Amino acid sequence: MRSKSEAPYHVRKFIASFAALLNRGADEPKRFVGTLHSDNAGEFLSTQFTDFLAKSNVHASTCPPHVHALNGVAERAIRSIMDLARSALVSASAPIGYWDHAVLHAVDVLNRTS
Repeated sequence: MRSKSEAPYHVRKFIASFAALLNRGADEPKRFVGTLHSDNAGEFLSTQFTDFLAKSNVHASTCPPHVHALNGVAERAIRSIMDLARSALVSASAPIGYWDHAVLHAVDVLNRTS
């Protein structure tokens, strides 16, 4: 993702691919993404995006503005991922250009161990 304005596109793509994956081989389609919880970022509050969520039967909920403690799970996950990615880059003496690979590796490690 190059800019925040691409976020709705990637959420749409994720919901579609996740539903396709989980509905593979099912007799009737099922809805798996029920709620999208986000901060009050403008890219998730646009009319176009909220209309998409309504059509997809996805409930949108937001945190109160400037209260990061209420989004603690996401904040902690991001911190864990970035700590592990930085550690991997430093221990491997890898250039900063490999940060995206280090982040993917960190997510994979955390998914397998959590």
